Amino acid sequence: MRINIVAPLFDGWILRQIAINFKRHIPSATLSEEPDPDADVNFYINQYLYKGHTKCDIGFFTHREQSHPLSSRFDELAIAMDGCVAMCAKTASFLPPNKTTIITIGPNRFFLGRDIVLGVVGREYESGRKRYAWIPHLRQIPGVKIVCTNGIIPLRKIPRFYKSIDYLLILSDNEGGPIPLLEALGMGVPVISSDVGFVSNYSTLRYETYDELVALIKGLVVPKDIWETASRELVVFCKKVMENTPQRVPEVKAMQVRKLSLLSRIKYYIWNHLPFSIQDQVLDYMQNRNARGRGRNV
Repeated sequence: MRINIVAPLFDGWILRQIAINFKRHIPSATLSEEPDPDADVNFYINQYLYKGHTKCDIGFFTHREQSHPLSSRFDELAIAMDGCVAMCAKTASFLPPNKTTIITIGPNRFFLGRDIVLGVVGREYESGRKRYAWIPHLRQIPGVKIVCTNGIIPLRKIPRFYKSIDYLLILSDNEGGPIPLLEALGMGVPVISSDVGFVSNYSTLRYETYDELVALIKGLVVPKDIWETASRELVVFCKKVMENTPQRVPEVKAMQVRKLSLLSRIKYYIWNHLPFSIQDQVLDYMQNRNARGRGRNV
C-alpha cells in the first residue's frame, strides 16, 4: 500500500511540518502538493486540498470554523472523503463517526526527547506528611525526572535549582505555607500541589489524590515516540479504509497531475529522496524567507 501525503510542501507552516513528520515515519509514503491517482491512498493535510475522488481519499481534519463559509465546506468534505482523521475529539464530533478516527500528533522532533523535570524542595519529616514515599513510584512515569533538594542545598543556591526544573512538585498532606510555592512563583516556575496551606490563594496545578497526581503528570508529558505511534495508527486506518472503499475510476486523472511543469515534478522527486538533514536546512531557509516576506520574526 502506497500512501501519498498531499500537503503544502514549501509553505503552510504547521501543516507542512505535520506532513513531513508522517513521511519520515512512513518510509513507503510519498509527499507532494497534488493528489496522485496512482497511489493506493491520498491523505490530505488538510482536507481543503481535496480535488476529487482518487482510488481512496482520507482527509486530515484540523478544526471546523464557526459561522464561516468554510464550515459548510468542512461538512461537504467530511461526506466526500472515504475516511476522516481528526486531530482531537472536538473535531471528531463534527465528522461521520462510522468513518472517523482520532490520531494524536506531536510537535517537530526538535521538541521531543527530553524528560520534564519536577523539583521537590525541602526535607522529609518523621511524620511522613511530606509524602516523599510517593517519589520512587512517580519516577516510574515515562518521560519524567524528579530531583530533590533534600534540605541540603544552601539558600543562596536555591534560585539556581528553580531555574533547572520545569515544575515545582508539592506532595505534602499538611502545610502552613508552603514557602517553596512562593519561591517558585517568584522565579516564574509553575507549581503542582496538593490543596494545603495557602495554596488555594495562588494559581497552581492542583490534585487531591495520588491517582489524580499521576494523571496530571502524565498529561504534561508528550511521549517521545508520539510520531511513531501516530504513523502506525495512520497506516492501519488507511489500510482499513482502502479495503472498505469500492473500486472506482478516479476523478483526478493522471493527465491533470502531468500538467505540473517538469521542474515541479523533478522538485517533488528530489525532495522525497533527500536526507532528513538536508530537508531541515531547506525548510529552515524557506521559513526564514517567508517570515522576512511577511515582516515578522519567527
